[in-house]
Amino acid sequence: MKEGEVARIVVPSYPDDAFTGTIDYISDFLDPDSRTAKVRCIVDNSDRRLKLQMFATVDIPVHLTSAAVAVPVAALQQMGDETVVFLRLDSTHFEKRPVHLGAQGAQWVEVVDGLEAGEVVVTEGGFYLKSAILSGGLGHQH
Repeated sequence: MKEGEVARIVVPSYPDDAFTGTIDYISDFLDPDSRTAKVRCIVDNSDRRLKLQMFATVDIPVHLTSAAVAVPVAALQQMGDETVVFLRLDSTHFEKRPVHLGAQGAQWVEVVDGLEAGEVVVTEGGFYLKSAILSGGLGHQH
């Protein structure tokens, strides 16, 4: 991201309305505890709907320079210390696959290790598969 780019801002008070802002400032260092950087957006608030102390979700476009394998956030399951996805092998067979994650957006997460492009992951029902494995309900599992 860089200064001058456009950002999309949504606040809980107006969930169906998106405000447009322009990135005005990007901190040149990361906070060592939270590993975050401060970013300031200038937003037209001439209608005075935005108030001090409002929480907001800010979507900032990121221009990727290389291809990556990514999965929907809904595909991720936590099993102990591992983050896993379930691969759909066919209509009745699934495989648990540990993955290592990279960059994360609001809806997608980069998978840097553990998954190949084109493999089909479960996005609905993953929690059921995880529960079945943990309870011993799946007879044969990968």
